[in-house]
Amino acid sequence: MKKVNKLLLSILVIFILSLWGEITFALELSWPDIPGLPKEMDSIEGFTAYAYGLIVSVGSFIAVGVLVWAGIDFITSHDVSRIKTKVIGALIGLVVLLIPYSLLITLNPEILNTTVKKLSCENLRVCIVREVKTLNSENAEVKTYVESTIQSQPNINKEGESETITIKRYHGLQNLYKSYSPNYQGGIIEIYSDNPDNDNLNLLVSGLTISNARSFKIIDKKEGVFFYDTEAYNSARDFPLFTDTGFSSFDAKKINSIDIINASKDKGIDHVGLLFNKNDYKQNCAPFFKDVPSISSDPLLGKVNFFSGEGSVKIFKRDRNKLKGSKIVLTLYNNTSCASRGSENLDSKDLIMNENKKCEIILIENEGNIGKAPDEEVKPECDKDNYNCKVTLKSLETIISPQIIEDACPNFAPNLYNQGLGEDILSFRIDSTAAIVMLNKYDICSMWDIKRISRGEGDCNQVNSQALNPNADFRAKKFYVIPY
Repeated sequence: MKKVNKLLLSILVIFILSLWGEITFALELSWPDIPGLPKEMDSIEGFTAYAYGLIVSVGSFIAVGVLVWAGIDFITSHDVSRIKTKVIGALIGLVVLLIPYSLLITLNPEILNTTVKKLSCENLRVCIVREVKTLNSENAEVKTYVESTIQSQPNINKEGESETITIKRYHGLQNLYKSYSPNYQGGIIEIYSDNPDNDNLNLLVSGLTISNARSFKIIDKKEGVFFYDTEAYNSARDFPLFTDTGFSSFDAKKINSIDIINASKDKGIDHVGLLFNKNDYKQNCAPFFKDVPSISSDPLLGKVNFFSGEGSVKIFKRDRNKLKGSKIVLTLYNNTSCASRGSENLDSKDLIMNENKKCEIILIENEGNIGKAPDEEVKPECDKDNYNCKVTLKSLETIISPQIIEDACPNFAPNLYNQGLGEDILSFRIDSTAAIVMLNKYDICSMWDIKRISRGEGDCNQVNSQALNPNADFRAKKFYVIPY
């Protein structure tokens, strides 16, 4: 009996392997119609259902044959033990065949539904039609595929094939490029570039065709900043750089326009950046708050010299709803210890106690006029000796010029012995989450962000000046605050 069971099992396994090993060939054959089995054999799903039903049918036929054989054996030999073994083996085989079906139909009646709905572009975020034509065949064949995804391809249209890709629907496309050479080596051609004024991540694009290409590049919309190597948000040599945090170094010569994607701007969330002309956020810098079609023509960024080729950028994502009605208190000191007049909190490099000066500047929202100097008259309040001054300015997110500092902080004003802004800003305190940039008279920047600014008890921040380093050539003359 064991030999018979092994033989039956071997036949069944060989039968199954023969079915699966020739699936592609099997789909092209005409299989017999068997009652209860699917008749659609033009797909893998239909063939799988047909094969399983056929296996169950053949297995059931074998099991019934074994039971009939056992009955005949019982009549002729009366060997109950051997007959019992045959019957049990046949029943076990039937159970093994039917358990998967029973289990799946119990868990989910739809799980065995092999009917595949045809893809409808109307129900897809991405709908692509690919037409692949075989060229090296006497009978040229064109196969059409409808797909719901597409990725950048560094090598298509290989020898013997011609492929055309049509984008029927695509939600959230930023840029699409193609090249006539593999790996984008033959120069890139822009097929599509989104309007930089449109920050909608779900923008629907349709009707784009990629043909006669050996490679193409898909760039999706993301919240953050895109940098392009030519003006007007186009790429001629390299694909755009994207970042939502920043780069400590990049080739600044390839950065000529900036597209900011603020997909949540209706909710008050946006991005602002600081662009430096040296690596590691050093040297000259300027801020940007919106799309910049030409860096060289921008009133702020155009003053930053990028001829060295070095550059870095820092990106800040802010919720402007939290800034409404808020204020930032920035206190400037002419000593390295954030010490007021009469304070004992001094180090060996500070002035004597009675020469310590501070200027408290309260910055409030400038009604959306980002980067614009305050129009109101600057009216500071100072003590009688001008050692401690306090002023409120509608200058949140505004570069505070030396002239405004002189008016706001008379105690820091120039005198006969010190031209320009008088007292050096050697330390400062800030009470809110913000980045602060100090600039000298040459617009060389020194930046403090959330990682560098000290807060809480003892939150004194020292400015890298000649008071700390005799070789330093940095005297802070103006500043810039970015709350985030």
